[in-house]
Amino acid sequence: MANMSIEFIPEEKATEQPRVIQEKWGQALRAGFQVVPNVLIRAQSALGLDAIDVVILLNLTAHWWEKKDRPYISPARIATRMHVTTRTVERHLLKLEQKEFIRRCTPKRTNGIYIRHYDLQPLVQKLEGATSDALALRARQPQYQSPQFQKFEPTKDRDADQAPVF
Repeated sequence: MANMSIEFIPEEKATEQPRVIQEKWGQALRAGFQVVPNVLIRAQSALGLDAIDVVILLNLTAHWWEKKDRPYISPARIATRMHVTTRTVERHLLKLEQKEFIRRCTPKRTNGIYIRHYDLQPLVQKLEGATSDALALRARQPQYQSPQFQKFEPTKDRDADQAPVF
C-alpha cells in the first residue's frame, strides 16, 4: 500500500520478544505454537466472522508453516478438536469460502485417501485490509501518537475517517 509506514515493535524491544514469550507460556510452547495477527481476533465481528469461523481458521493456520504451502486437515479432525459435528465444520468452511476468506482446492487422491488443501492467501488479504482500518483508527487516538506505536498514513482510497471501530 502506498504511503504507509509501519513500525510494529520498537527496535530495542525486538530482541526481548522470544524471552518474553517463553516466560509467559513456559513449557506449553514445546507442544508447538503459531503466529496469528491479533486483527483476526479483534476485528472478527467487523469481518463478519463468528466464533466457530475463527476457531476453524485457527485450526487451518496451525497447519500452515510456509507461505507457499497449502495446509490440509480434514473437517472431521477439526470437528473432533472443537467438539462439534463434521457437518458443522463443513458448513462453516463453505461459508468461509463464499465470503472469500479461504479457497478450498480440489481434493487429490493420495494413497487411496482424498486430501483437500486450503489456500489461505484470501485470509491474509482480508486481514491486511482490516489492519489498515485498525491502524487508521489507532492513528486518530491521542494515546497512540508517540513514536513507540505504529505509524499510519491513509492512502488515497482509504481515508482515516472511514475506519470502522474495532
